[in-house]
Amino acid sequence: MNITNISLEIDNNQILQNISFKIPDNSFTCILGSNGSGKSSLIKILAGDIDSDSGSITDFDPNSITYLPQNIEPPLFLKVMDIIKVGFHQRKISNKQRAAEIEYLINQLKIKNIEKQLLEKASAGEQQKTWLAFALAQNKKLMLLDEPLSAVDIESRKVFFKLLNEYCAAGKTTITMVTHDTDLAREFCDYALVLENGEQVFEGPIKNLQIDD
Repeated sequence: MNITNISLEIDNNQILQNISFKIPDNSFTCILGSNGSGKSSLIKILAGDIDSDSGSITDFDPNSITYLPQNIEPPLFLKVMDIIKVGFHQRKISNKQRAAEIEYLINQLKIKNIEKQLLEKASAGEQQKTWLAFALAQNKKLMLLDEPLSAVDIESRKVFFKLLNEYCAAGKTTITMVTHDTDLAREFCDYALVLENGEQVFEGPIKNLQIDD
C-alpha cells in the first residue's frame, strides 16, 4: 500500500497534513504519536472508513483488508467462539483446518477458558483478545488495527506483539497498527510512522527511530 500526500480537515481543524509513506508487504508497521496526533484518523482513512480531503492510496485491494477499530460494542447473545467462527466465514478451508486454526488462536490469545462465554460478559481485555482472534481468522493480506490491545496487561501485550510479528515474518499477512507501546513496537515491529500534531515526523525502519528519554 502506497500513501501519498494524505490530508484531512474537520471543522476547520487540520487533523492530518501531507502524510506519505509505504507499507511494505509482510511487514509489521506501527503508527506512533501522542493523543490527538491523528493516528486513528489516518488508519480510518486507510481502511476506507472516512475519506481524506486530498491525496491518494494505491497498490492495494479493498477486499483484502481487515480493519479492527477501537471500542467495538460486543454483539448481544454471541459467545466468544461464535465471534471467532465468523472470522472464518469467507474462507474456503476444510473443517479440520478451521478447527486446528481456531484451537491455535484461542490458545495463543489465551481465551480458551472463556470460549463458551457471552462476549458481552467478558472483560475489556478478553473482548480485545477475542476481536484480535476474529481479525486473524480472516487471513486477509492486510490488517489495520487501531489500539487493539489497550485493555490488555503489559505481559500479555508482549506475547501478542510477538505473535503478530510471527504472522508477518511467516508471510501470512501485513499488519499496520496504531499503538502507544513504543518499547514493544521497537522490539517487535519492522517499520514506524510517527505523527505529531497531524504531521509526519518520522517514517522508516523502526531501528532508525530516535526517541528522547
